[in-house]
Amino acid sequence: MLLFAVAPALAPVVGGYLQEWWGWRSVFGFMLAGSLVLLAWTWAALPETHPPGARVPLDAASLARSYTDVLTRREFQLLAATIAFNFSTFFVYIMSAPAFIMRHLGMGATDFGWFFIPVVGGMMLGARVSGKLAGRLSSRRTANLGFLLMLAGVGTNVALQLGVAPGMEKGALLTFLSIAPLVVSATGQSMITPSAQMLMMDLFPKNRGMVSSGQGFTQVMLSTLVAGVISPLVSDTAAHLALTGALFLAAGGSCWITYLRLRRR
Repeated sequence: MLLFAVAPALAPVVGGYLQEWWGWRSVFGFMLAGSLVLLAWTWAALPETHPPGARVPLDAASLARSYTDVLTRREFQLLAATIAFNFSTFFVYIMSAPAFIMRHLGMGATDFGWFFIPVVGGMMLGARVSGKLAGRLSSRRTANLGFLLMLAGVGTNVALQLGVAPGMEKGALLTFLSIAPLVVSATGQSMITPSAQMLMMDLFPKNRGMVSSGQGFTQVMLSTLVAGVISPLVSDTAAHLALTGALFLAAGGSCWITYLRLRRR
């Protein structure tokens, strides 16, 4: 999950340099080369680890029933939505990165690292903290701590973008004030994701791979909506981006609270 979150953050950094050096068409050549390398590496170095005796024959009807059981369970829906909405608080910035970095902060095509490297660092820190807390705190408590961090980061970001940033000149201070709260939010988001995913997998101990697949599908579908519809509508100002992130956090927090109440009952 850390790699799933980090990869879209690093992509604009690499893409910015590719465009600067060889033009925008080089991005597609890079994607093709990377895919071929990944295919060869997977083929050579990733053997099947599931014991033969535990493997289930591929059967369309059985597979459909299992997916129906997973996708229709309310706890799964709430946890998957929690992860997807929380990730979207950051993903909307990934999809709006050209406008955010170049138009709102006044930087160039090769300056994406000033935004993404600190945020990725926050994600790695959150994953590290989550791993350290495993076995000491329950997944629910770790996720609750993550939500507190996200609330602090997103709330500060909204306050700065609505009250302070509009009157500031583009420069180092504006860049710092615009990015620092997002780092805090990314740290919290990276603590929530593994905790929620573990709770989700425990719902179906014999179908953990299918649960992970369903969760990934949910996240990708919402990310598609963010990329194709929401980001173009809200990237006109940094304040709109901040408010959109806050709405996604509110949606994710609501799903998480509903899940906790359901589990108590």
